[in-house]
Amino acid sequence: MKIDFFRFYGMEHGLGMLIAIIIVTIGRKKAEKASVPAMQHSKIITWYTIGLIIIIASIPWPFREALGGKWF
Repeated sequence: MKIDFFRFYGMEHGLGMLIAIIIVTIGRKKAEKASVPAMQHSKIITWYTIGLIIIIASIPWPFREALGGKWF
């Protein structure tokens, strides 16, 4: 795991996406259990935002060239 490229694509990218899926699923289940619609929406917004941040952090952006993030 000394080479950034292999560490990112071999572990960090997949693990980050898996964690994001789990967090979004937990948020959806917690929102279903809430009885008040306002609480449902606030739980969904909170959990989905956390999941979105993890997804954005796991994307190989072009400015992360050390990770092989060049698109073209």
